[in-house]
Amino acid sequence: MSSGPVHAPGDTRVGRYDFGRAEVLDRARVRRLQPVFETMAHRIGGSLTSNLRQAVQLEVAGLEQMAWETYAGTLPDPTFLASAVVLPLEGRLVLHLGVDLVLQLIDVYLGGDGVEVLDRPGLTEIESHLIGPIVDELFLAVPAAFAAFLESGIGAVQKLSSPIYVQASRPEETCLIVELSIVVADNPARSFHLSIPMSALLPVVEAFERLQRIGGPDEPGGSDAGRARLHDVPVEVQVAYPPVPLTTTELLGLRVGDVIPLGFEAGSDTPFEVLAEGIPFARGLLVEKGRRLACTVTSHKVDER
Repeated sequence: MSSGPVHAPGDTRVGRYDFGRAEVLDRARVRRLQPVFETMAHRIGGSLTSNLRQAVQLEVAGLEQMAWETYAGTLPDPTFLASAVVLPLEGRLVLHLGVDLVLQLIDVYLGGDGVEVLDRPGLTEIESHLIGPIVDELFLAVPAAFAAFLESGIGAVQKLSSPIYVQASRPEETCLIVELSIVVADNPARSFHLSIPMSALLPVVEAFERLQRIGGPDEPGGSDAGRARLHDVPVEVQVAYPPVPLTTTELLGLRVGDVIPLGFEAGSDTPFEVLAEGIPFARGLLVEKGRRLACTVTSHKVDER
């Protein structure tokens, strides 16, 4: 095979291809992923609600494509970032939480109201340690949101204080920046970002579009099959005891063998929260079914709204 040019000199119909150029995803294809990112936002909100024991609401506030080096240049330094690979995809996801948001989450996690947080540029070593497990669980919401159409998992999560240490992708590679608006308890809304490189995003888009084609008009019964697959996705359901107030001194003084009173008696009419993926879904009462304890559903959150 000849290695010479395949077009005549001066022929402008064929140009030199730059394999390092930035690829941009069509806006229509990005919009198709909106429900996926909304599912991811609900799962992240459920994870935070469970960890902080306070109502956390999340919603997708925006989707924007830009080169990683451009986005990284907009971030403060120092700040708080966490990154991880979604296996078996390529590319590294980067989660950026502002220091003010991290301090708010830590304050609520330790029993505060998150209203007044210190205004400072960076985190202490203890604060970085406290936010670590919470962020680890946030990343688990990403593959869970893709579960209906793509099997994936999260690799080791790295926590960093500066964007210059993040080995996210090629500097010129386009990333989808997902802006998420977060409201913790009754505090004002804040926002944070999830950066997804194109090398990881394209397989997700293609897998999602394949799922949509299953329900296409040219495949009889495909729509029902697609819906059936979505309804078969396993969802973790928990029945939560009512929260028990403890002071910080009591919490730190707990030892193995200590008993925490739950504040109600068996057979009482104290309502329990039924959580679906950490999100309050219904209310119920504790009952006995044979020799086992069970929960009978007494009201539905959707009906109450």
